[in-house]
Amino acid sequence: MFYGLIKAAFSTQVNLKSGAYLIVEQTEAMHVIDINSGGRKAGAKDQEENAFQTNIECVSEIARLLRLRDMGGIICIDFIDMASESN
Repeated sequence: MFYGLIKAAFSTQVNLKSGAYLIVEQTEAMHVIDINSGGRKAGAKDQEENAFQTNIECVSEIARLLRLRDMGGIICIDFIDMASESN
């Protein structure tokens, strides 16, 4: 069981409990992290709320992955686009 958790944390696709997932790619000069909602809709009223909740959930997971994988250098995070400036 523990091996499966470690393996999942180091794979290219990192799944979250809500159904959202991250894609982590490493190039020679940088790391790229793409956030995807994966059809997540739990508790969201509309697409904007869904995007906001997914982005917020992914922030703490990205911080955990950066420490766990000892990632450094240039890190580009592609958050889900939102229309509202307050988000």
